[in-house]
Amino acid sequence: MANVQDALGNPVAGESVTLAIVNNAGGTGILSGGGAHVTNALGNSTFSAASIDKAGAGYTLSANDGVLTTTSGPFTISPGVAAQLVFSTQPINLLAGTSTSAVVDIEDSFGNVETSDDTTQITLSVNACGTSVLRMATVSAGIALFPNLRFYTVTDPATLKLHAASDSALGADSNTFVVQANPGKLFWDGFEACVP
Repeated sequence: MANVQDALGNPVAGESVTLAIVNNAGGTGILSGGGAHVTNALGNSTFSAASIDKAGAGYTLSANDGVLTTTSGPFTISPGVAAQLVFSTQPINLLAGTSTSAVVDIEDSFGNVETSDDTTQITLSVNACGTSVLRMATVSAGIALFPNLRFYTVTDPATLKLHAASDSALGADSNTFVVQANPGKLFWDGFEACVP
């Protein structure tokens, strides 16, 4: 809410006030609902539908009536309710026996990572292996790491896709990636449970 007063501290009604982001703590945060609102008899202009889509600490807003401007104190926008899993690092094409990695984020509907989540478990599977679980990881600050994923194929090539699922029923598929046969190479280290 913004309040407009005259020089004597009396409320001014009928002033058109707009909001704007001054310090964009989220980097690319977008303000919605900050368009012109007219002050009431108490000089107040209420922006009940105003929202910012990107999380961040230290946002400030300005209120302007075309002549006067005031700036709010700093405030924090926190992530909303977890709504989606996102592969923030996608697996890459590789030779059999070499490794790739994947990173899965838990995000709200605006793409903010759930940085307060250190407990959700993410399971990783691959399309060629049905529902067989390849890996499990517990998120740290909303992020699950799956390093050193190795696959073997006796065909050339094998086209695969990872599937991530959370214990709260969220899911996501990775981009497809290709595993090329690696003839003549002897593999000593362990592979994932499923061999496509």
